[in-house]
Amino acid sequence: MAYHFIENGLVQITWEMIRKMLANRQEYLVKQCIKFGSKFDPGSAHVKKIFFAGRTAQPIEDRAIRLVDFIQIMLELNWKTKEIIIVLTNYNKKSKIDPVLDARELFLMFAMKRKLKLMSHMINSEDFLLDLTEDNFIDVIENDVYDMGVLLYREYFLKITK
Repeated sequence: MAYHFIENGLVQITWEMIRKMLANRQEYLVKQCIKFGSKFDPGSAHVKKIFFAGRTAQPIEDRAIRLVDFIQIMLELNWKTKEIIIVLTNYNKKSKIDPVLDARELFLMFAMKRKLKLMSHMINSEDFLLDLTEDNFIDVIENDVYDMGVLLYREYFLKITK
């Protein structure tokens, strides 16, 4: 029933609805929201927890639910890293992760939340292979995550400076 409302755009999604779906392990419904480009309810669109600064900043009004929102709420609900990696791997296998926008925002969110395993997975995994560039490094610094910037610089100096 919920699938029908999502598919036909008959319901506007709120952050609380997504939290409840994920808390009840209804990832399928959230994936359908992403697939059909469901929009956030205008009143709850501004509730987004992470505001990216600098070049990754975007207006949040009238925006569709994306993978980064899905993963952000999974992190809020304390999902295990392994579970999040499985979701990322599945999306990547189906080529549903936009390498420019989604991957960049996911990497930045993991840096802001200090999720080293997830960042490492995005960079080093054979399934994902994020092309770490100086833009990723600059995004981290612009968002005042200096400790993670230092770690990135020390670990991936050669990749960043190419």
